[in-house]
Amino acid sequence: MTPVENDQFGPNGGFEAAAAVSNGSYDGTLWDSESDYFAVDANETDALDLSVSQPSFVTVRLYRPNRSQIASSSTSLQGRTTRLVEKLPENGTYYVEITRRSSSNQQVFNYTLSVNRVTPDKNDQFAPNGGFDSAATISAQSNNGTIWGGESDYFKVGLNASETISIALTPDNGFVTVRMFDPDRNQIGNDDPFLRGGTATLTRTASERGTYYVVVDGSGRSQVGYELESNRTGTLPQQPTSIVDRFDTNNTPGIQVPEVLNAIVEFNRGQISQGDILRIIVALNS
Repeated sequence: MTPVENDQFGPNGGFEAAAAVSNGSYDGTLWDSESDYFAVDANETDALDLSVSQPSFVTVRLYRPNRSQIASSSTSLQGRTTRLVEKLPENGTYYVEITRRSSSNQQVFNYTLSVNRVTPDKNDQFAPNGGFDSAATISAQSNNGTIWGGESDYFKVGLNASETISIALTPDNGFVTVRMFDPDRNQIGNDDPFLRGGTATLTRTASERGTYYVVVDGSGRSQVGYELESNRTGTLPQQPTSIVDRFDTNNTPGIQVPEVLNAIVEFNRGQISQGDILRIIVALNS
């Protein structure tokens, strides 16, 4: 059997000979015990959604750019579609291997490989939000998102001290878990995985003013849609860090007497420190 007689991609029996593919569907043929390899360029913000339709039994394996295996999937039912969804950990060229399962006695069979590179614009409205630094603001009380290949979606919300936040998470299928973190990014709560039809809830009271984080974790190599509900939304306004910025409210250069009086009132309410008053006085004397 020559490569020309094999299929349009042959020879593609290893990493070095992997056939380059992108989004789309590709028809191939497996002869006896061979494996077909394909190469897909992708970024760490992407996920890969792979499926193979075939009349027999195959295994699909996904490899990192360094060619170490990160995922595999197979079907034990003839005529079914094998699907593998994986969130990618880095930029580079990923490799897909399609091989005949040892339980199959069929010598030759055709298959169709479907490749869907899920970029952030095709993920959901919040992507990319795979970490604390890229966390999406909870801007509405109800938010619909999607987990691809076991990824984690990060959200943030501003809370004042003693404010209580209540989170409800409902998946449309598969397992999801919700976690919460304080402004120092220490975990302060989590709930057990919930399946379709169930709702995970989590309630916490803020111990300090700042940005809190809510994380939705997926599991398994599949696609899971979910609804995230929150009684708190938005972020807190940034507080001035300079003494002049904090108390200069009348747009006149320097700090005038009325502004000092306002600062003293604020101090009496316990919102500024005695050192702040001393720095204001020094600024006025200078």
